[in-house]
Amino acid sequence: MDNPYITPELYGNRIILKPISSNFCNEKYLSWLNDPDVYAHLDSGGNYTMQDLHNFVNKNVKEGILFWAIVLKEENKHIGNIKIDKINKIELHGEYGIMVGEKNLWGKGYAGEASKIVIDYCFKTIGLKAIRLGVNCKNISALNLYKKIGFDIVSNESSISINGHKDNFYRMVLLKEKFCE
Repeated sequence: MDNPYITPELYGNRIILKPISSNFCNEKYLSWLNDPDVYAHLDSGGNYTMQDLHNFVNKNVKEGILFWAIVLKEENKHIGNIKIDKINKIELHGEYGIMVGEKNLWGKGYAGEASKIVIDYCFKTIGLKAIRLGVNCKNISALNLYKKIGFDIVSNESSISINGHKDNFYRMVLLKEKFCE
């Protein structure tokens, strides 16, 4: 198996997935992490400083996380991020996460395009057998996207969210055989 910790540049029809680096740490990216609409369904909870952002990005890069900036091809504009982390080299699965920070681009298919590119890379190039994720049950648009891609719900869990409320989460999985049919 190739080293799964090398994050290559990947290309789609409308986007380029560029390996994340501190070069992407700017006020725009920071504003996404502090926007309640953007972080409503993420594990983070706002109150990020620029130093926090740099620390987060540098930690992920240092740990070899497959972590990309989603960049619009035509405008060379960073609109969000996607990553696969916690790769289990024995069972060959990874944990998926995505954030489109540019709210005016929600619902335009960029998350789906980025997801399919990364999942294809993970299954066909790295050799993963499964991709897993957790999603808030209230995040209907994400649930619809994940189901459309082929993820199946495997469990329902609850936990205390960043705002102190008890939220329900689905654990979902996509098997290589299902995606590559």
